[in-house]
Parts: sequence; structure tokens; C-alpha cells
Amino acid sequence: LPVRVGGYPCLAHFAFQHPQADALRTLFTQQMLGRGYLAGTGLYPTLAHDEVVTGRYLEAVDAVFGEVAAALSQDKVLESLRGPVAHSGFKRLL
Repeated sequence: LPVRVGGYPCLAHFAFQHPQADALRTLFTQQMLGRGYLAGTGLYPTLAHDEVVTGRYLEAVDAVFGEVAAALSQDKVLESLRGPVAHSGFKRLL
């Protein structure tokens, strides 16, 4: 996947580097919700995120990245969405 990782240990984040970045981000969030995680492209770890919790999250991220990569390689990103592409920033207010 074309992903750029950044941030700090206390606030890690990633961004899709692709013309369909917003759709890829939306698909990532959708698929993580299906696994029980309200997840975006940022992670704010706390002391409650022990090794078990972190391991489960990383397993889900790994699986979802695989699904997103498959949708991208098959040119089915938009078809894989169950709703509209999420807006980024304040675009939704315009």
C-alpha cells in the first residue's frame, strides 16, 4: 500500500499516498469498524493499551491493510464502500 507513516510515539498516524486517498481512508475505517475498532489514521496510545490490546489491534490493522490493498489492486475501492467517501478536514461544512 502507498502509505506514509509519521507522528510521534504518543501520536502515530499514517496517510495514504494515492489519488484515492480519501476513499482508501474511508475503506480502512469501515473495515476496522467491522472488527470492532473505531479507527482512523491516527493512534493515541495510553497506559490502557497493553500488549494484548495492542496485539489485537495490530492483527486487525494487518488484515484490513490486506483487504484495502486487494481492493486497490482490483480497482474496487469505491465498490467496496458501504457508504459515501468520508470528507477530510472541514470540507463537510462547506
